[in-house]
Amino acid sequence: MSVTLKSHRIPRTKPKKLLESKAGLNRFVWDMRYDPIRRMPNYYLYGYQDGTTLPKALPGKYEIRMTVDGKTLSAPFEIKLDPRVKTSMADLQKQNDLILSIREEIGRVFMTARQIHDVRNQIRELSERLPKNDAMKPLFEAGGNLDKKLAGIESNLVEWRIKANEDSLQYPVKLDAQLSVLADYIGAGTDSAPTEAAINRFNKLKGDVDAQVTAWNNAVGTDLASFQNLAREHNVGAIVVPQFGIVAAPGQSQ
Repeated sequence: MSVTLKSHRIPRTKPKKLLESKAGLNRFVWDMRYDPIRRMPNYYLYGYQDGTTLPKALPGKYEIRMTVDGKTLSAPFEIKLDPRVKTSMADLQKQNDLILSIREEIGRVFMTARQIHDVRNQIRELSERLPKNDAMKPLFEAGGNLDKKLAGIESNLVEWRIKANEDSLQYPVKLDAQLSVLADYIGAGTDSAPTEAAINRFNKLKGDVDAQVTAWNNAVGTDLASFQNLAREHNVGAIVVPQFGIVAAPGQSQ
């Protein structure tokens, strides 16, 4: 006689990002991580996204506040360092500061990429609406040249072709993912000051980001401005560079 045993697995529930407002006892688990950096809509950072959720909050005293029906309640709490960890607060602060600097660069990458992506979409939509005649040929050519230049800058910042984890085997890792990987390397599973190699790597990547942001700003001031002038000569509406705001540091309003 054979007996088949069935396993009964309890489904895992995803941690809630917000405390529920229903009556009774509600539970919220904070993983001590900062909110993920806001990315472009429909953009997939695949297996390199963990670094965008760092750093974790440092040991110290904090306060939790809850507002219900116009009334705010607060309570203090403290994050304590694992007693087995002998790292000094100064070294932990160095780790925290570097990761925050990396977050800022990732934010610059995403904001610049969003602007470029939006402008390229406007150029494409404009080209689709324009009449296909000889009078508009100079504007078509200028739009194509501008789009090609912007595509080159955008392709150094992010990789839109990746839609799933396995796609990262086919396409190169761009600046956003490189920065995220560096943040994860520095802050995940370690309680120590960043190494000199990590600092040097950050400085190199920051320089690369600076170069791409400068190239974008120059393109706006020259190539896009020339395209706008040509569009006005043809009585065609201008391209608008969207302003998404500065990516704020954790704990600051955007």
